[in-house]
This record gives sequence, structure tokens and C-alpha cells, in this order.
Amino acid sequence: MTVRNVPTIVITTDSTIITPGGSAKLTAQVTGTIASYTWSPASLFVNPLTLQPVIKAITATTQFSLSVTNVEGCTNVAKITIQISSPLVMPSAFTPNNDGLNDIFRIPPGA
Repeated sequence: MTVRNVPTIVITTDSTIITPGGSAKLTAQVTGTIASYTWSPASLFVNPLTLQPVIKAITATTQFSLSVTNVEGCTNVAKITIQISSPLVMPSAFTPNNDGLNDIFRIPPGA
């Protein structure tokens, strides 16, 4: 029996949380003698043929994956999720005068 090593993959980014319509740069570090690699979904990258692709503007939380195959035919997949942050909506007024309007100041959930 021959045991072959799978390639190792580490994906990092400048930010895993971006604003709607924002973009981010991914950086992949791969070990081993690589025969091929594939980013997906490829349509969301400016250039999916690099190990340091830039994500196009996205509007929803998206999981990206990198599949790497070495020269021995062994494949490994790594994934990273880029989240879209919700804009922080704050009340425009705070009037604690017991009139039932804007009497309580609360920070929205997830802020």
C-alpha cells in the first residue's frame, strides 16, 4: 500500500465581514506539488485563476471553497464564509418623556 499526502490549504482574508456590495481579497497558502486548483463559485471572483483572488461585490453571505489536487491525484477542499453585515439603524431621536414614543433607547440585535 502506498500512502500519499493530501495537499494542505489555509485560506485567509483581510475581513470575513463586509458591507453589502463590498468585496474582499482571499489568500490561499497551499503545500505540496500542485497540479490544479479551483475556486468556487468562480463567477464571484474577479480572477479565479489565482491563489489570491478578489471577490466581486456580493450582497449576501457566501461560502467560498478552494479545491486543490496535487500531482499524485490527491484532492483537498478548504472553505471560508464571507458574511454581509447589516447596517446599524439607530433611532433619530430619544425622548424619555413618557409619551410612548422613543422613550426607550435600545441597541438593535446583532449590532
